[in-house]
Amino acid sequence: MITRPLRRLLLILALLTAVLGSGTLGFHVVEGWAWFDSFYMALITLTTVGYGELYPLSTAGRVFGSLLMISGVTVTFVSIAILADLAIKLELADYFGRKRRQRMFDKLVNHYIVCGAGRVGRSVVDELRRNVVSVALVDENSERAQWAIDQDIPTIIADAT
Repeated sequence: MITRPLRRLLLILALLTAVLGSGTLGFHVVEGWAWFDSFYMALITLTTVGYGELYPLSTAGRVFGSLLMISGVTVTFVSIAILADLAIKLELADYFGRKRRQRMFDKLVNHYIVCGAGRVGRSVVDELRRNVVSVALVDENSERAQWAIDQDIPTIIADAT
């Protein structure tokens, strides 16, 4: 399963690849250049390096180059916005997640601490919760601990020793 942040990074990569591929194809078709020359021209256009044109451009080539510049800048800004949004959301989620976990642990009194969320640990947690007993879980495996987090059980992902 692909996580949401990874999906966004793949979207950025796909956008950048699509624009570079379109630029390469466009220069190849419009100007009739070799594939590598077309790729190189698209790359220096999109990265705004400013080396200049490999060969003199026709009017159609200038129009295409202009459209490529506009789309490249747009994709770059959209990519930056997606990355900034992702960074802010991850940071805020971590911040509020820590606060929420701390509040959950502060409320615990007369509780049991279960070490490990394997088959036996889960059974113990289920039994304690059926008997309306406060419980906290410690497990170093984040995938196993996720089971408890999903059930709003105060959980610490760490080595229980």
